[in-house]
Amino acid sequence: MLANSLLSKHGHANKALKVFEEMQRQNVEIGDITFISVLSACTHSGLVDEGEKYFDIMAKDHYICPTMQFYSCLFNLYSQARTLKKAMDIVNKMPFPGGATVWQTLFARCHVLCN
Repeated sequence: MLANSLLSKHGHANKALKVFEEMQRQNVEIGDITFISVLSACTHSGLVDEGEKYFDIMAKDHYICPTMQFYSCLFNLYSQARTLKKAMDIVNKMPFPGGATVWQTLFARCHVLCN
């Protein structure tokens, strides 16, 4: 629980990712909340490559099936980094329809970037 709160601190993504890597080395059980925290840390710091890496690790190494919440984190990562093409690709590749929040975020980001 303490590790998850450390991971979600805004502006400290590099520290959060180091804590996450240490958790993996120590074989700490890593669950959904931890990955949401890691993806959020990447989003707040614009670490797109790292966010993609941890999204893949989550599914491949930890067998956590991405839910809408995980796809929303990845979508937010791309939209915050102004890579709307990748954000739209995520929406189109999700195994379920994007919710209202996803579309609101996309439209809001487009509005900001088009001004």
